[in-house]
Formats: sequence, structure tokens, C-alpha cells
Amino acid sequence: MRKAGRPRDQTARREALVSAAGRAIAERGLEALRIKDIAEAAGVSQGSVLYYYPELDDLVLEVHRGAVEGYLATRQQAYDEAPADDPAARLRALLNSGLPGMTDDPVHGLLYELHRRAGRSPGHAELMASLFAREVALYTTALAVGAATGGFTLAAPLRTWRTAWWPWRTATACTSPAATPLCAPTGPANCSWPTRGR
Repeated sequence: MRKAGRPRDQTARREALVSAAGRAIAERGLEALRIKDIAEAAGVSQGSVLYYYPELDDLVLEVHRGAVEGYLATRQQAYDEAPADDPAARLRALLNSGLPGMTDDPVHGLLYELHRRAGRSPGHAELMASLFAREVALYTTALAVGAATGGFTLAAPLRTWRTAWWPWRTATACTSPAATPLCAPTGPANCSWPTRGR
């Protein structure tokens, strides 16, 4: 027999709360996140939010985890759906999938907001590091496949490329409210931000 007051599908309720919190963060920013807004967006009481996530930080961490997984899945899908016999097209698809589609792109805005927590939270720092490492793995795979199949020639060995890529990607000097930086390895002085008409 089910306990009175306990929701039937706790997984669905948690997912709805994570989704509502993600939308609230993307719309208003992390500092403006309120339990009241999450409850309204999810169609539940504030008590229900606290029942599932007694600590708001735990909910925010779940939002971050979901955002990272969704972002990476979209990037992998873009690569997989590009013509398999055209490595350059696959690499372009992978690159384009990582760029914001508009100035106020909700996915990039959400990731930016959540990555700002990395300096204060080991859980958020781990997610940020995981995202960057997995992005490097995606690029490395695309480049290795392209080079191995003769689709293009690499200007430097992958090992060199990987070591040049990683340090600047983990630097925190490049920031923008709603975009992923396209910085040169020499640092933030060379940061540029993608624009609409790619």
C-alpha cells in the first residue's frame, strides 16, 4: 500500500522539477532562482519542491548534469547524422552544434550560468571538467577519423592538438553572458563570440 501524500511517479516529478529549474535559471539567472518560480513552472507546491530537493543546490546540480548530458548528446547526434563518407562535413556539423544559434541561446546561457558555480562547488567543477574533456574527445575522434580515411590532413599530430586545446578551454578568463568562447590558445585577449549569421 502506498503512503498517503507520496507521489506515484517520483522519477517523473523529479524530472519536471529539474526541467522547471533549468528554464528558470535560463530565463532569470542563477541568483534570481526561487523555489516559488520552480514550483509554479512545474505545477506543484513549494513543499513538493523541498520534498524532492531539500537543498536547492542539489536541484541545481541535477539541472547542470542534465544540461551537460543534453548538450553533449546533441553534439554527438549532429556528428552522427552528417554524411559518414564526408569527414569534413561531419567535423563542420560537430563544430556548428557547439555554437549558440542566437545571442540569447537558452542552452549556452544555462551552461554559462551553471559553470559559474564551479569555483564554489566540487560537483559543478567536476561536471564542467567532464564537459570539456568529452568535447575534446569528440573533436579528437572527428579529426582522427577524418585523417585516417583521407578526408583531410592534420597540420599537427593529435597529441599536440589535444595538449594545445585543453589548457585554454579550462581557463576562466573568457566569459560572456550567453555564449561559449572561441578563444585562441594565447588567451583571453583573443576571445571572440559567435554571431548569428555564421
